Amino acid sequence: MSQYPICSGILEEYENKYILVGFNKSGNPIEIFYNRISEEQINIFHAMKCRKEYLPKTGYNKI
Repeated sequence: MSQYPICSGILEEYENKYILVGFNKSGNPIEIFYNRISEEQINIFHAMKCRKEYLPKTGYNKI
């Protein structure tokens, strides 16, 4: 299990919304959506089990 995200980037259809795909403590893929408040702060507004639609971009296929 990696402690680093396997994919991150801006959600192209939205302004100032980003996605991060990584793993929880059990090794399951999760998706996290956030926006930037400042250079040092982010606001996480969504976190859940990663949906299959976000996994093809990561190359991870074990779900």
